[in-house]
Amino acid sequence: MPELSSKDPEDLYYDMSVSIGAFFFEGVATEKQQDIISDFEAAELDRDCKGMKKHLALLEKQKGVTDGDYVGLAKKHTKALRQRVNLVCPAGGARRRRSEAGRSEAAPETTGF
Repeated sequence: MPELSSKDPEDLYYDMSVSIGAFFFEGVATEKQQDIISDFEAAELDRDCKGMKKHLALLEKQKGVTDGDYVGLAKKHTKALRQRVNLVCPAGGARRRRSEAGRSEAAPETTGF
């Protein structure tokens, strides 16, 4: 599970993609969890905060696998996803587009002339 090493939105989205991929390893998640994470991934790719929050809430309600080597791994990745979604999405779940995420970096600084 990726540790939080940066609060940069692009790094957070990369970490989310790592967690998303983990759900598709055999024995990590149930088929229902995989269906939900697929919808979450579509929202993540669109930078759709409302969609990510919706599918993450559904994912958090699901029971994970109960036997095997990866019991609890989906729950840890779900927790990591929640942490990152809370950082990249503004309160209220408004949609945030890619162009908005990098806008502050691209804007020239003013010197107060």
